[in-house]
Amino acid sequence: MELKISDLREKITIQRPQKYTDGEGNIIEETSPDLIKVWAKILPVAAKNSEGYAEKIQATDYKIFIRYRTDIQISDTIGWKNKKLEQISPPYFFDGKKKFLILQVRELVENE
Repeated sequence: MELKISDLREKITIQRPQKYTDGEGNIIEETSPDLIKVWAKILPVAAKNSEGYAEKIQATDYKIFIRYRTDIQISDTIGWKNKKLEQISPPYFFDGKKKFLILQVRELVENE
């Protein structure tokens, strides 16, 4: 697959969760303020619909291609079209070069 800068046509927001520890030692996520906005190419990779013992899980996985950055952390979330996407693997280089970065993310779909 060949990727060019002009292929990055979707606007996404990288959000960094703010966490703190309460008096009992529990980690609480307070907010996820916007860190940066970048252009991206988003490809759906897989959709999963499984029914477990106690609950039904629906999820869609995406690959997001962005320009190379060094400040993306695996704990960062992605905002895209009113969706909140969670990273499922550390960011890695596209084609082993430091031109583009790939974020593998998952959108969990609420049961309705």
